[in-house]
Amino acid sequence: MASLSFVTAKEDVIGKISPVTLHEGTLIPQDVFTDVPQVPEGYTTIDVVLGSSIRQLSIGDAVSLIADESVLSHSARVLHLPAEDSQHRQLWETDSSARSPVTLALPVDDALKVLTVQAGSPIIAVSMPQSAPPPDSSTHEASATNESGSPD
Repeated sequence: MASLSFVTAKEDVIGKISPVTLHEGTLIPQDVFTDVPQVPEGYTTIDVVLGSSIRQLSIGDAVSLIADESVLSHSARVLHLPAEDSQHRQLWETDSSARSPVTLALPVDDALKVLTVQAGSPIIAVSMPQSAPPPDSSTHEASATNESGSPD
């Protein structure tokens, strides 16, 4: 029974990562590990200091990045989260945890937008549902129309 839910061989974890610190000699549940996120072709990686909480984010999550009422990216992927200090396990962000950068993979054009905006405006990360693929890049370029079909 234990072998069904816990790691029993090193082959079970090769090429995987854990979002929690693991200590020698402890039983490790198999569901703690996830595949190492890969940077998709045509994407780059940047470190971004978010104005939103990172508590709900996990490595591999797809997020949208928003600043100043505009969408900077619909298809960013979380590659790395800062280490969490036990003294920062609170319901709110502390100064040091709020300023820690998150490493994201995103399309090059989106990365340029983020880097341009980052110095002057807080950036908010919004998690996307796991089942929904990121929107096509052409969808956020479309103009809005009113009920009659003409542009607003």
